[in-house]
Amino acid sequence: MARTTLGIGSYSMPIHVRHGKMNAFDIVDIAREKELKVVQIADNISLSKLSMEELETLRGKAKLYGITLETGLRGIMPENLERHIELTHALDSHLLRAVIDAKDFQPTKDEIHSILKKIQPKLEEYDITLGIENHDRFYSDEFKEIIRKLKSKHFGIVLDTANSLSKEEPISSVLDNLAPYSVCFHIKDYKIIRNPYGMGLLITGTPAGKGRLDIPGIIKRLEGEAQSDFSSIIEFWIDEEKTLDDSLEKEDRWLDESIRYMKGNCNLPF
Repeated sequence: MARTTLGIGSYSMPIHVRHGKMNAFDIVDIAREKELKVVQIADNISLSKLSMEELETLRGKAKLYGITLETGLRGIMPENLERHIELTHALDSHLLRAVIDAKDFQPTKDEIHSILKKIQPKLEEYDITLGIENHDRFYSDEFKEIIRKLKSKHFGIVLDTANSLSKEEPISSVLDNLAPYSVCFHIKDYKIIRNPYGMGLLITGTPAGKGRLDIPGIIKRLEGEAQSDFSSIIEFWIDEEKTLDDSLEKEDRWLDESIRYMKGNCNLPF
C-alpha cells in the first residue's frame, strides 16, 4: 500500500510568487512553520536562476528542517529537461514534475516518447522520477499510453484532477487511467457556478475541502493503487482581489484553511 505526505509548493502561493513576494527559501520556511515535510518548487519559480551556492543553501535548509524538495518545469524541450534534471540532482531531489507543453512547443506523442527515452539513463543514474502532469492537451488515456510505453519506474504521473476538466473527463475516468502511475497528487479543489450574467458556467478554485473534490476518497484510492509512495501538494486556482494586499491576505487564508482541512480530514502522517 502506498503512503502519502502532505506538502506545499510554489503553486500553493501563486499570487505571492507572481508579485515577487515569495521565493523558494520562503516556501521552505512556511513548510517548516506549518509542520509539513514536502516542498515542490515548480515552473513559476526559476531554479535555474540560482547560483550553485544558492542551490546548496536551499538544499541544506530543507535537509536541516527534514523537508523533501521536489522540482518542476514547463516544456520538455531536451535542453530544458537536461538542465532541470541537473538542478533536481543538485538539490538532492528525486521527483521532477513536468508539464509537457510550453509556448510554441507542443510535441506529438511520438516526439514525446523519443525525448523522454533519451533522458531515461540520466534519470536512472540520479534516481530521479519524472512526473508528467496531466495537463490540458491530452486525455487521461493518452497520458496512460505515454507512461506505459516508456516501461520504466522513473516515469510517472503528477495527478491534477482539476486539469482534466478541460477535456470534460469525470474524475472517476481520470483515476481509472492514471491512479496506478501516480507519483504526486495536486490537491486543487474547485466549484462550478453560474456566471454573474446567468448564462453559462464558471469553474473556479476554492480552498481544499470547500469545493466539489472528494479529496479523502481520491487519496484513499491512490494509496491503494499508486505505483509508489507519493506527495500530496496543495495548489490553488485563485483570482486576485482589487488590491494586492487583499489578494495576499486571501491566499494566506486559503492556505491555512486547506492545511487545517487536510490535517483534520485525510488521516495523513505528519
